[in-house]
Amino acid sequence: LTRTPTLTLNLSPNPNPKPKLEGVGHGSLRTMFKKPHDLTERSRARLKNSEVKKLKAALAAQFEADAADLERIMPTKEGVLAVKLASKTVLYLHQPSETPLFFDKNGRKDYYPTLFVLWQLPGLLKPLYTHAGVAPRLLGGADLMLPGVLPAAQDAAGAPLRDLRRGEKRAVLVLGNPMPCAVGSVPVDGDDLLATGLRGKGLQVAHVYGDVLYESGDRQAPEGFSDRGITPCVALNELGLDMAILEEAYGSGGGGDGDGDDEDAAEAEAPPAAPA
Repeated sequence: LTRTPTLTLNLSPNPNPKPKLEGVGHGSLRTMFKKPHDLTERSRARLKNSEVKKLKAALAAQFEADAADLERIMPTKEGVLAVKLASKTVLYLHQPSETPLFFDKNGRKDYYPTLFVLWQLPGLLKPLYTHAGVAPRLLGGADLMLPGVLPAAQDAAGAPLRDLRRGEKRAVLVLGNPMPCAVGSVPVDGDDLLATGLRGKGLQVAHVYGDVLYESGDRQAPEGFSDRGITPCVALNELGLDMAILEEAYGSGGGGDGDGDDEDAAEAEAPPAAPA
């Protein structure tokens, strides 16, 4: 599935580098970037060019990414900073701008792209589709629950839920907005998810729009993004989805926004109406 990026990553030098944060970090995946102390630094160092090349090779292998795309967003000659946090997570920053690009949970080569990277390369991760009614829960720190995932949208994107694999990284998109709003890890295999009747957790969210990792960057935001939620901004027939599948499941106009009642879960049932 190909989606056209709408933002240009700002890689100009940061005139006001952010000071190291004070406090005590912690390693919970769900809340790893929820509060300022979750970015508490232990150390930082510029990687050698040979280390940057090894890092990009590992990223290319994990995400099946094109080497030219990785070089564009992580130019070897411009430098990459490795920032070790108190939580043992390692952040990889573009040195001149200090834009966070990737992070390695617990320093065990368990890489995740940041939203700044996904907005440049939206196809780097396969999607999990939800709708606008779920977005405020996600932005508030909730994981994505299975009732908030839209199975027909997954089928229409060629990414059916049965193909999910435990530990796989996925991006969360609001149906009707082509830009990812969160990234996380799948907790169980797709067959096991389907066996539950689509109840329970669908994605453990590691990084979401508006968290402190996002705030540490240049705070660009795609169309439809706000601190209140994520709204559709593109007609569904412009997203490269199989419209026959969507129309069979939801009708030509889609459904209402829906909303969840559980404060700790992002749950919903119906898809959003497509913009005209």
